[in-house]
Order: sequence, then C-alpha cells, then structure tokens
Amino acid sequence: MPEKNETGNPVFDYRAGFRSVAATVQNGLIFFGAALGVIAGALYVFASPQHPQRPVMGVAAVLGIFLFCAGIGWGFYWRRRIRAEFRETYGPGK
Repeated sequence: MPEKNETGNPVFDYRAGFRSVAATVQNGLIFFGAALGVIAGALYVFASPQHPQRPVMGVAAVLGIFLFCAGIGWGFYWRRRIRAEFRETYGPGK
C-alpha cells in the first residue's frame, strides 16, 4: 500500500518510510561489517601466533566480511522488492 503522499509523485512517495529504514539498515551493515573486518583482520594479521585471542580475532574478521556482504545483499533484495511492488501497483494498465 502506498504511504501518505508528501510530494505528489508516486515514485518518490511509494513506501518512503520503508525505504528510509531499509537504507539505514543497509548502510549500517556495510559500515559496521567493513570496520569490524578491517580492524579484526589487522589485529589477526599483526598478532603473534601464540596470542590466546588470535582465533577470536579471525572469527571476528570473518564475521565482519559476512556482515559487509549481507549489507550488499540486503540492498539488492529490498530495492528489487520495492521495484516489483511499485510496478504491480502503478505499472502499465493500472
């Protein structure tokens, strides 16, 4: 369902609240994942092999890479979903 029209243009007004939240989640996943991956990866690389927390740093680096990729995937998913819903609502013949 379209949300409250603010501009009168359905392209900009269609589910504007969802788009705002989805973009914030996407940016958060990408930023946090990149930061975690870089910081934990650097700590893992420069830590001595006998350091007791080295395995945790490796897991954290992999988790950061996963979150970064999840942010990119989430971006593709929510944009494709919103486009399909918009085309069903406002597509040709509607």
